[in-house]
Amino acid sequence: MWLRRAGGWLGLALAAALLAACGTTAATPAPVYLRVAGSSSLQPALVELAAAYRERFPHVTIDIQTGDTGSGLQALQAGAADLAAASWKDTTAAGDETLTWHGIGRDAVVLVVHPANTLTDLSLVRARDVFAGWYTSWSEVGGKGAEIQPVSREDGSGTRAAFEAGVMGLRDVTQTALVMPSSAAVVQWVSTHPNAIGYVSMAYITAALRALRLEGQEPTAKNVEAGVYPLTRTLYLVTRAPTERPAQDFVNFCLSPAGQAILARHYARK
Repeated sequence: MWLRRAGGWLGLALAAALLAACGTTAATPAPVYLRVAGSSSLQPALVELAAAYRERFPHVTIDIQTGDTGSGLQALQAGAADLAAASWKDTTAAGDETLTWHGIGRDAVVLVVHPANTLTDLSLVRARDVFAGWYTSWSEVGGKGAEIQPVSREDGSGTRAAFEAGVMGLRDVTQTALVMPSSAAVVQWVSTHPNAIGYVSMAYITAALRALRLEGQEPTAKNVEAGVYPLTRTLYLVTRAPTERPAQDFVNFCLSPAGQAILARHYARK
């Protein structure tokens, strides 16, 4: 009889414990909203990174606002963004102690022409002279006839800053160059105008363009990582210092093996 009662009490205790456990729910994480603003060069990877991050952390929403490096840094400094995507680290921004720069990848700045253009290679000197307006016909640089139409980027573009530092030096881009507001706009124009030449991130190379060799080197991830392609840059996510936890968590994901695998689809590894 005592055993029967003891067993009954034990059964009641276990049942009560199970009911209590069933009534307990895991705390739902508070929603997190991250705003990323800046370089269009980083957009292809950022879209994929944000989607992959959301799969792991459904409570985190990442809003990507495409513009250029300059506008992204301004938004970050004004509190209108949590992270800035930057494709160039200029001296003024680099000296701002309120910012923390996180290098997440390496990129090639690639000279691009229309697929019908027969040119395959340019030296840095000839590229400079083409964009300075010293050469005006494709026949002068190894192509076929027709007037050259340089296509550049707007002031504030990290791609433009990298191109001017690595190619133009102290020379100015010709005033006859068309100025485009984004990498995608450069691609659209060059791919539909046979006489155009522009420059974009390696992430924007498609069959609609011909990517030129520079100093004989192909703009590939392998050549960027080996340091043989002559026009490269570091890609950054920039945060306010000290970096707050949600922004740092996303940066850490970008630097993780999973994040680097996504970045490697578009650029060279960090």
